[in-house]
Amino acid sequence: MSRLVIDSQQFEQVQLAVVRGSLDDGSATDLRDALHPLCQQGCDVLLDLSEATGLGAGAADVLERLAADARDSGAHLQVVGAKGAVLETLQTTGTAESLGVHKAGYPYASRSRTHPGPDDPLPRALDHLARLPHDSPTYRQLRDRVVTDLLPLANQIARRFHHRGEPGEDLTQVAVVALINVIDRYHPDRGDFFPFAVTTMTGELKRHLRDRSWAVRPPRRLQQLSLEVRWAETHLGQLLGRSPTAADIADFLDVSEESVLEAVAAHQARRSTSLEAPVRAADVPLVDTLGDTDHRLDDIDSWVSLRDVIANLPERTRKILQMRFGHGMTQSQIAQAVGVSQMHVSRILTATLHRLRQALTSDE
Repeated sequence: MSRLVIDSQQFEQVQLAVVRGSLDDGSATDLRDALHPLCQQGCDVLLDLSEATGLGAGAADVLERLAADARDSGAHLQVVGAKGAVLETLQTTGTAESLGVHKAGYPYASRSRTHPGPDDPLPRALDHLARLPHDSPTYRQLRDRVVTDLLPLANQIARRFHHRGEPGEDLTQVAVVALINVIDRYHPDRGDFFPFAVTTMTGELKRHLRDRSWAVRPPRRLQQLSLEVRWAETHLGQLLGRSPTAADIADFLDVSEESVLEAVAAHQARRSTSLEAPVRAADVPLVDTLGDTDHRLDDIDSWVSLRDVIANLPERTRKILQMRFGHGMTQSQIAQAVGVSQMHVSRILTATLHRLRQALTSDE
């Protein structure tokens, strides 16, 4: 049997007691003698069982009686860090709930936020966190416990923004980070926790949607207006029984119709499209439908410059040029088609090209 060691330390109105060793039935008396005076002092007792190697049923019964004594004194005994066999014993004996040990997350939805019950563990835990040093191992364990219990609240707030086109996992992560910051900054003397938490998480989610979810970032005025336009579309659609026009939305928001159209265009830039995304009504990626560089465009100036010169050439010369450069015929084929010798076709082409080159040079 390992030796039982109980270390206690006072932090303002919170008495921290760390238990090391095995809490069997034989050491239950030592446990009662060490904690009973603390429970009678009227301050909350935070019992850290993270380093306890075992817990007997008799010791669990002693803890439950100590918790009752603390409540009679206007204080509270709460257990943190229970795990393994210790946690299993607390749950099996039915003492987990009275000691503030829960199997599941904190029931936020069913809780009265304005009038918490006397056995409500969350206000006590938040009060303990506000008074414990942030570098204390107990602080980190208790904060992890509170964050875990309040994850349903973070998920609930994040679900309000799921229709904004951002992945739900990203929104939940933003809400959880905001929740952790709220817990670190909260102090009971400044008011109720839940209004502060909900307002902070909502603000962080809105800031994330405003600053991080735009592929192309328009001015903040357009970002805000685009959100108002989308809300107005839904509201007016239900009110009018039809899809609202830009004029309807502009009149409802008291802005110009041009501003509404600009906000709609800005919202379309919120998301970028992958070049590998399939094109509508076609089983080909978008990149295959995009135009490529047309190198023939470089020749347009030359053709425009030579158009009048070519128009003034003799008809037979124009025909020879068309057959040679338009149809790709050889000089022998051109000679046979025109009825002259190949040498004569060569002389015509050489003289004509020299004339065209001179005309192009003089234009330049």
